[in-house]
This record gives sequence, structure tokens and C-alpha cells, in this order.
Amino acid sequence: MTCFKQIMNVLLVQQDMAHDQLKIKRNLFLSAPKQTIPQDPLAHNGSGLEENVEKSSAHLRVAKNSVLSFITRTVDLICGIVSVVLVARYLGVSLFGEYAFVRSVVFVLVSLMDFGMARILVREVSVQKNVAARLVNSTLLLNIILGLIACGIAVSVIYFFPASRHITPGIMIIAVVSDLFMVMTHTVSGVFVAYENFILELIARTISRSLIIITFFAIVLSDLGFASFFYALTVANLTALVFALVILKLKFFMTPLKPNMGSIIYILKESYSIAISIAMLQGQNNIFVFFLKLFRDPVEVSLFQAPNRLIQQILIVPQSFFLAYVPILSRMASHESRFADLVQVYHNMLKYIMIFTLPFCIVTYVFVPDIVLLVFGHEFVPATASFRILIWAVILLFVNIFLDFMITALKHQNVLIISTGLCLCVSGILGMFLVNQFGYIGASWATLLAYSTMALVNFYYVSKYVGMIQLGQVIFKPLASAGMLMLILHCVQGVNRSLVIIPGVMFYFCVLYLLKVYSREEVTAIVDFITNLLKKKWGGRNK
Repeated sequence: MTCFKQIMNVLLVQQDMAHDQLKIKRNLFLSAPKQTIPQDPLAHNGSGLEENVEKSSAHLRVAKNSVLSFITRTVDLICGIVSVVLVARYLGVSLFGEYAFVRSVVFVLVSLMDFGMARILVREVSVQKNVAARLVNSTLLLNIILGLIACGIAVSVIYFFPASRHITPGIMIIAVVSDLFMVMTHTVSGVFVAYENFILELIARTISRSLIIITFFAIVLSDLGFASFFYALTVANLTALVFALVILKLKFFMTPLKPNMGSIIYILKESYSIAISIAMLQGQNNIFVFFLKLFRDPVEVSLFQAPNRLIQQILIVPQSFFLAYVPILSRMASHESRFADLVQVYHNMLKYIMIFTLPFCIVTYVFVPDIVLLVFGHEFVPATASFRILIWAVILLFVNIFLDFMITALKHQNVLIISTGLCLCVSGILGMFLVNQFGYIGASWATLLAYSTMALVNFYYVSKYVGMIQLGQVIFKPLASAGMLMLILHCVQGVNRSLVIIPGVMFYFCVLYLLKVYSREEVTAIVDFITNLLKKKWGGRNK
């Protein structure tokens, strides 16, 4: 019986009684954590109706949190796409390259300011709520200290690259401070995530992203210039931080910035490996911008970074679901009795990542010329070539995000240094040659090869800890089906391809079904699960 079928049976056991019983059990868990009652349904070893209700509670929480987290990331996705479009069209292909360079420097420094502490915060508070206040206070203090260091680094960096009258020390400081506020907001939101109160994170994110879009539109309409975009980001992120702190104080606890050396040392010890791996990953993501700035010109920076930024926004989709699953994954990994469930989740997640990302990449590849023209305008038409290369990185990035969460949940985050380090080395070696020789096209191919290296290394380590998956079921069969879809779209070049997309994708899923990549029971379970979830959600409101 598959994991999805188990969920379906659980949901069908109790349609009416489950809602009230779950409320009672949740109150028991929160008010009496030291009793013999397990702190989480996934750690419960009982049987019968009570176990079914508790498992239903866990899966319903994941589903609800996934929806809220998905909405939150959708807000990020919309804001990211709209802001990239506005900035690119307003600044033009040359000046957008300068903007992209500043943002790339800040993206790398964000890993220093965050230092991987948000993940550790969520992991620890998910299991031990009583340490939340102490960890949040220490993490926020560390964010500020590391932010000041980041400002100094940002100012010094600009002197190693060709001079630009648009990029000044003041601009770099404002850009770093803007993302410092964002990092601190993520720290506070980590408490919301750990308490599985994702609606608060959604509100905070919606406030900042709405302000970004509004102020960016105002800048474009009023023609306020290059620097105004960085001031707008600062105001929006500061507003979101103030809101998050107020909610934290009203609903959870006070957060005076009192240093606790024990907590600070523990956080740094647990997060340094994640920080190093994220810093190397951000370095890999942006190293080609730096190479293009050194060896080429801002125009080629734009032609590479414009499609790359769109692809980075797409990553919000897997992050939304995987982030919602972090508390459950952490508990699965910490209890031997739930390890089999963790293995099943690992297998299913990788399978469905492959199933859904492959047709997305194929369809996007076909329509890249239209997307570039619609989103960026005629100046960015040469970016079509780089976009068609970079779109395949979506598959690798989706897989890597999930593998990162798995490795962290298993408490083997130290190995992330190895995978991201190899990825950065590959990027550096390939970048020195390919970017110098082939410009932004070389940077695109180097990016794809570097991501492949990281995916293979992370896959090796997760397989080492949880076992090897069925490669034919998860990888080879979806690839074969995707190849057929690509062949169909290639053979209908003389026809309006938009008319062939839906039949082609349907054919793709039919082939997957015939190859037994997924079963009818899985489809039925997913449909019933969503139906029951919606009935419970809206039926409860109507009552």
C-alpha cells in the first residue's frame, strides 16, 4: 500500500469525529509535553482508530501548511517576476547588468548574514518549543553582527571590479541593509514555521512584497532612477520585520536582544556547515556574473542574469512544500520507528519532482522566444539562447533543494559543504575558460554542469543514509516519457504548438501510467485526499 493510499484510508476512517478529537489531542500535546502522550503523531506507535486519527492530523497539517506555504511562495514568485520585469524594462540591457551585479554581491552576503541559522531554528523549535525565545534572541543578535560585517565586505568588493558611476559604497550599504532586514524577518518567521502557524509568515511576506511592487511601479512611473530601487527594497523589508516582531511579541514571546553565549555557541556550531554550503552555493549561483563583469561587459551580464533570475524565482515552488514538511521530516528522522516512512517520502518526492519538472522544462523550452520577448522586450532577444540552456537546471535545482532538506533533517548537514564545494570548484574552473571564450553562453553551460555535480554528490550521500531508490521508476522511465513528448513537439514545427501542448502532456502522463511509474490507486488517493481536505476546510467554515 502506497503512502498516498494510507493517507486516503486514514481520511475515510473518520469524517465527522476526527475534527473534534484532533482539537482535544492538540491541546493535550501542547499543554502536557512531559506526559506519556507522544509529542507528535508521527512518533506514536499505537494502533487502531487513535493512531489513524493522529496520522490524519499529521498529514492534514502538512497539507494545510503546504497550501499556506505555497501561497506565501507564490507571492514571492509574483513579486520576483514583476520586479525583474519592471527593473529590466526600465533600466535597459546595459544598466540592468549593473543592477544584477549589485544584487549578486548581496545574494552571496545573505548567506553570511543568515548563516544557515534559520534552518537550525526551525529544526530545534519544532521539537522543543521551550527553547524558542532564547534561540530567536541569539539568532537576531547574530544577524545584526554579521550584517555589519557584510556591509564592510560589500564596500570593499566594488574596488576589485571595473569602476561604474552607478555603483557606489552608499548603494552597496543600502543594498546589504535591505537584505539584512529580510534575513531578520526570516529568523522571526522561523518561529511561525516551527509552530506550524504559516498564516503569519504569509501575512509578513505579503506586506513586504506588496510594498516592493507598489514602490517599483512608482519609481518607473516617476522616473526616479537606478538607486531608488534599493531604497524601496529597504523600506519594504523593514516594514515586514517590524510587523513580524510585533506579532512575535503579541502571540508568542518577547524578544529582547540579550546575548546568551550558550545559545550563540550552539547555533554557530550547528549552522556553520550549512552557512558554508549556502555561501558556496550562492557563490556558484553568482560567480558567472562576476566573471562576466570581469571579462565581458554589463550587457552580457544582463543576457545571462535576466533568464537566470526568472529561473531562481521558480525555485519558490519546491521551497514552499519542502519548508512545510521540515517539521515532519525532522521528527521522522529523529525516530527510528518512522524511518521507513522517511524512506517512502524520499522515494515519492524524487519521483514526482521528475514527473512534473520534465514536461515543464520541455514546454518552457519550446516557448522561450515568446517568453523573452514578452517579459524583457526586444533588447533582451539574444538571451533566448542562454534561457534555453538554463531552463534544464530547474530539474537539478528542484532535486537539490529536496536533498538539502533531507540531509539537514538527518543531521548530516556537514556533507553539504562537500557537494557545494565541488559545485563551486567546477563553476570556477569552467567559468575561467567558458566565460572568457564564449561569454554568457559559456556561463549558461557551466551553470548546468555545476548543478549536475552538486545533485550527484547530494544524491550519493542521501542514498548512503537512507538507501538506494528504484532508479528506473524515479529517473529513467520519466526521462523516456519526456523524450517522447519532446519528439512530438519537435515534429509539429509547422503547426501552432500551443494547440499541441495539452494533448502532448496528456500523452506524456499516459505513457508514465503504462510504464507503471504511478498507479491508479495513487491518483485516486491524491484526488480523494484533496477532496476531503477541501470538504473539511469549507465544510467547517459553513458550520
